[in-house]
Amino acid sequence: MKNLFRKLFILSLVSLGLPFINCSTRIYPTLAEPYVRKTLPENYKKPKIAYIGFMGFKEELTASYGRRRTYTASLDDRARFLTDPPYGDFGSDELANVNQVRRDIPSLKVRNFVFSYLDSVRQSGLKEMNKYVHVVPRGKEYDYFLRDHQFDYYVIGIHLPAFAESAEDESFFHIISFPFSFFTLGVLPYVGKGKAYSTVIIYDKNLNELKRFDYNNRYTEISALWMPASKSCEFLRCLQGDNMRSNRDEHIYSGQIPAIEKDIESVIFK
Repeated sequence: MKNLFRKLFILSLVSLGLPFINCSTRIYPTLAEPYVRKTLPENYKKPKIAYIGFMGFKEELTASYGRRRTYTASLDDRARFLTDPPYGDFGSDELANVNQVRRDIPSLKVRNFVFSYLDSVRQSGLKEMNKYVHVVPRGKEYDYFLRDHQFDYYVIGIHLPAFAESAEDESFFHIISFPFSFFTLGVLPYVGKGKAYSTVIIYDKNLNELKRFDYNNRYTEISALWMPASKSCEFLRCLQGDNMRSNRDEHIYSGQIPAIEKDIESVIFK
């Protein structure tokens, strides 16, 4: 419903011959309190942490039948919202070349670790999990082994939803703002509210789940001709383009990064 209103709003400008007018959208994300990382003593042995995920999604048109369109969402690996992960990194694809595995961790435990991520991001997360887990077919079943990279912790970050979702109270704002925006050609603002959320799961080196955190990334969008735009949505590109979705998601989910870093340190240095 939200996308329908926005399309009508933008298309009304186009149909009236105003494509030269700058239609801008500004996004107001939920912001966490600022956080300053701990200062560790020089002789302190820093933990080795593997980070997994922290990506948004991109949408692709996968089928078209007349006016019917089918879109598929997959992870967008061009950017990660945790740009400077504490005491670790996301690792290169070369990690998948390590053949040494941890045989002391039960296969079921490794499988549960894998699907704590894949249950949310589906098969588009297989490439990243392959860097840390080796899967061996065994008849109709599979054995799961953790690659022996000697990490101290594993931190999984999941940003959802894969497709945009409206907040529960968004209909009220649509009803109030859309008619005025439409008939004033964007001079009066159009207001929308979206739902977004993040989950961070922290495991120790033996894949014991230490803690799970959930974050609310609810946001507000305001569109108007005079609105100074967020970098994610400028001119008449407000409705399309992979770069727009990537930049838009970064703007939405980055608001909770300070809280995420604080929570990670609270577990690592408890």
